[in-house]
Amino acid sequence: MKFLQLKQNLNNPSSVYTISGDDEFLIAQATKMIKECLVTSFDEFNYLKVDMDLTPTSDYANIINTMPFGLGFRVVVFTSPTTEQVKVINSLVKNLGQVVVVCISPASKVEGAELVDCSHLDRPDLIKWVNNYLTKAGMKIDKQAFDYLIDMSQGDLAYLNVELPKLQSYIGDEVVSVEAIRQTCTKNHNYFVYHLTNAIDCKNIKAQFDVLNSLTLAQNIGDIYAFLGPYFRRMFYCSVSKLSDDQLANVLKVKPYAITKSRQYVNKNKPQYYINYYLKYIELDYSIKSGKISSLNAMYELLLHI
Repeated sequence: MKFLQLKQNLNNPSSVYTISGDDEFLIAQATKMIKECLVTSFDEFNYLKVDMDLTPTSDYANIINTMPFGLGFRVVVFTSPTTEQVKVINSLVKNLGQVVVVCISPASKVEGAELVDCSHLDRPDLIKWVNNYLTKAGMKIDKQAFDYLIDMSQGDLAYLNVELPKLQSYIGDEVVSVEAIRQTCTKNHNYFVYHLTNAIDCKNIKAQFDVLNSLTLAQNIGDIYAFLGPYFRRMFYCSVSKLSDDQLANVLKVKPYAITKSRQYVNKNKPQYYINYYLKYIELDYSIKSGKISSLNAMYELLLHI
């Protein structure tokens, strides 16, 4: 089940939900939606986010089997439970009644759970999300501006959730134009990093050059260079490691989906392509820190092979 289907599903809620994906904003929104839809009274009794480090698994039975106080449901949230913790949860989630268990990004499968996919929205779903926001806010936008906003966000809902209210305050009752978006919305580092890494994966030199031109006007290039580090590291390990997607995701502290997607590009472009990029990135990073090269020149040398 995709995130956008969750609200309708909660009309007849499941006993157990697993929330996973690579969009932290959507994960937070899904958890909030479950709480707001199901916990209708006495929040302090009927909603519990379990401290995974301080709560022993021997307490899970008491936590899960405690019935709600008053009307509605009791919601119990486990964040990033380990495989051992999931085993205990699996033994306790049968016949829950008015208790709903939510496991966020579990290390292994939660039995009988309804999966809520909080991966980055694809373009059609992103359009639906933005349209819904604009309708509720009473905002009007022309088609060119709408397309520009979608392209600029690259599916970063946390970014849109900050920038759309700014846009609403700036525009008022007017129709949103491309120029209004350019004057109001900030191009954050996610925008530049996404476009740069996408250009690398697609071997699109022109796109890299276009992004670098924008960078010289809009951002601290040293910061953007640093933000590229996790991408090159991930692609390097996907090129050389024989670990499974889940195992490598655990090592790199990312979602398995990110590893699966990265390995698709590694298979397409061949491992040596990313190995060379990573080694060059490390070399230039050292040169930047030792004052031998500027961040801008390092970026050009890295991406455009100058």
